[in-house]
Amino acid sequence: MIAKPVKGYGFAISLVGVLFFLFSSACGLLEEDVDSVESNGPAESTGWATSVVEVVYGEDASFGQGLMPDVVLGPPSGAGTMSGSLDVLTLGLGGSITLGFGQNACILDQEGDDLTVLENVFFVAGDGSDRFIETARVAVSQDGEDFYTFPTSVDDELPLGDPDRYQGFAGVEAVMPGDQPDEVGGDRFDLADVDLEWVRYVRVTDTNQDPWDPGDEFGIGFGKAGFDLEAIGAIHLGRAGDCQ
Repeated sequence: MIAKPVKGYGFAISLVGVLFFLFSSACGLLEEDVDSVESNGPAESTGWATSVVEVVYGEDASFGQGLMPDVVLGPPSGAGTMSGSLDVLTLGLGGSITLGFGQNACILDQEGDDLTVLENVFFVAGDGSDRFIETARVAVSQDGEDFYTFPTSVDDELPLGDPDRYQGFAGVEAVMPGDQPDEVGGDRFDLADVDLEWVRYVRVTDTNQDPWDPGDEFGIGFGKAGFDLEAIGAIHLGRAGDCQ
């Protein structure tokens, strides 16, 4: 969901106007099950995903579809902790997207985190313990057929905007300006957690209100529901012979 709440997630009438503006300015028609979308995006050597393999839009998706596929490829336009980017694709409730890194590149399991998933998270009133969060689960694959999902957990004792509430999800960490996957922040994942030495495909799936997060507090109806994907990058990029 693109629109963001005020402190404490009290949803004033003025936010409705913001939502309506964003809805009316969004591009593209709703699509479902779009396979193998080719792109004129970045080369495989950049570390950023190069193609959209599949999209399944969920309920109330629309924002960013007119800019597909390039809107989710290449480096992000993240503005840091105080402002979420509009250079995103909204998946809708339960929607998913699968991105690929090409036949001559992959993400490698090396020391530390190996990939980053970028959403337009920001800190509410600059408070890092109170964030606008829209969660998604992340799965990876070597062949595009068999996917392995990173483990997740939720601490229901913590408030909705607390990043410590959500473990293993995308949509929690802010995105910083930059061109390289290892310098832009975002939610990071280690392939060791799914016992894979390399992967070529990454799938992001909106959690569809389970767990409940700050984005779900808005409800639906403005064409902006769900996880907002900006980019996916390989922190540890492998080439050709590394990917087998």
